[in-house]
Amino acid sequence: MLLMSVNEQCRKLSKRVAFYTIDCRDSCGEIFFDLQDYKYTKKQLKETVECEQHFPSFQEAISVPWKLIPRRTAKLYFAMRVIEVFEENEGLLETKKKLCEANSVSESHIPDTLLERLISGTIEFPPACAIVGGILAQEVIKAVSGKGDPVKNFFYYDAQDGKGVMEDIFNSFTC
Repeated sequence: MLLMSVNEQCRKLSKRVAFYTIDCRDSCGEIFFDLQDYKYTKKQLKETVECEQHFPSFQEAISVPWKLIPRRTAKLYFAMRVIEVFEENEGLLETKKKLCEANSVSESHIPDTLLERLISGTIEFPPACAIVGGILAQEVIKAVSGKGDPVKNFFYYDAQDGKGVMEDIFNSFTC
């Protein structure tokens, strides 16, 4: 997958290079953030505190077994993983079934209507793209300035319900 290759190249460089990827489909969007080992400051009450966070690579983030991920996690996370495999292999419902079985997750956790909406949407919904793009721009500014808590490590937006959700997939679910 080209995405993983570019992410790994960014990680191999001697100077830290942040990696961002964005994918808008129909009225939904996903952003992945890999800031590697990131140092920043944030204000707490009347003082400024220095913080550090470790970000996983895209490969590490999507390799977390689904059964370890809480059910409250955005359904778009799972749907986007199914679509990635589908685009490589083709066969949407078979791909969904195989991935759900392999990850011990019920097929009902990824609605067919959501997958069909993401696949059949031949154009992006401009307002959704603007919202997701604005979030990405805000996060790039925070990363460059080193001020404020960054999104770690996925952001999802679905215009159908109007919700934007941050998901920390990786460290939260492993021992």
